[in-house]
Amino acid sequence: MINSIRLPWFVVVLFVIDFALAGVFITDYFIGSPVQALSNFIDLDGECNFSAWYSSLQLFAVGLLLGVFAYFNFKRTDAKSWVFVFLPAIFFLLSLDESAQIHEWIAEQSDTFLPGKSRENTPFPVTGIWIFFLGFPFLALMLFIFIKLKVLIRGRGHVLAMFLAGVTVFLGSATTLDLLENFLPSEGTLRTLQIMFEELGEMVGVTILIWASCELLRSYNLKVSMNPIVDASTNSFDRQESGESNETR
Repeated sequence: MINSIRLPWFVVVLFVIDFALAGVFITDYFIGSPVQALSNFIDLDGECNFSAWYSSLQLFAVGLLLGVFAYFNFKRTDAKSWVFVFLPAIFFLLSLDESAQIHEWIAEQSDTFLPGKSRENTPFPVTGIWIFFLGFPFLALMLFIFIKLKVLIRGRGHVLAMFLAGVTVFLGSATTLDLLENFLPSEGTLRTLQIMFEELGEMVGVTILIWASCELLRSYNLKVSMNPIVDASTNSFDRQESGESNETR
C-alpha cells in the first residue's frame, strides 16, 4: 500500500482554475460588469456558459476515474462490489445534471407539495424544497456508499478521508449555501458573494474528489498519467499484488 499522498500537477491546475473563476466573477461584479457578454460567459450562477461546462467536466472526470477503478475491481458475482459501479454512475449523473438542469426541474415539480403549489409565503421562496426531496436523501446515499467502501478498500483510510472531505465541501456548499439564498436580497453584494462562495465550494469540493480518485487508483498501483502508454500488456489489476504498476490515461 502507498502511504504518502501526492498532489498531481493537473489537480493543482484545477485548484487554480477554481479560484480564478471565482476571482474573475467577483472582480467583474465590483467593476460594474463592463462587458455583458463576458459577464454572461463567466457567470457562476449561469447556465450554458464556461463555468457550467467546467463544473460538468469536473464531475465527469470523477466519474471517469472511478469508472476505471470499477473496471479493475468489479466482480459480477460479488454483491458488495456493485458499489464500485454505483459510485461513478452517480457522478456521471451529476455531470449530466450540471448541463441538463435536472435538479432545477425537480425543484419546480416539488412546489406541488407546498401550500397553494407556490413557494410564496414559505421559508424557501427562492429555492423551494428541492433540498429535502433530493439534497438530503443524496447525502444519506453517499454516507451509505462510504460505509460500504470502508469495508471494501481496507487500509486506505486516507483515501476515504479525502473522499469525505470532497463530498462534504461539495454538498455542503450546494445545500447549506443554497438555502442561504432564501434569506438574502435577490441582488447586490451579499447575493453575489453567496453565489461566489457556493459555486467555489462546489468546484473545490469536486477537485478534491478528483484528487481522491487519483489517490485511490495510485494506492492500487494504477497510475494516472498524461503520457502515452508504452506497454499495455501489463494492464491487469491482478498483477498489482506482485508490485507491477498499471497505467491508465
